Amino acid sequence: GELMDLRGDSFKYSDSIRLGTIQNRQAQYLSDFENTPPKRFKNFAGWNERKEKIDPDQLAVVAWIQDNDTKEIIQSQYFEI
Repeated sequence: GELMDLRGDSFKYSDSIRLGTIQNRQAQYLSDFENTPPKRFKNFAGWNERKEKIDPDQLAVVAWIQDNDTKEIIQSQYFEI
């Protein structure tokens, strides 16, 4: 999430991601968790299935605007890619 000032007459936001970077980070996170699980997961015996590969055909974008104080969702949108 990012804090944004929406008090003006218009607002525009854009961003981009690299799927390869996200896959690499996910793989590293899963490996780190598996090798050194947090104490609350002391009985962790490994993953049933590692979900690190991203299928580009199954992606969607979800965005929402939320009041940071009240946590109310003011507007949201879902886009299939």
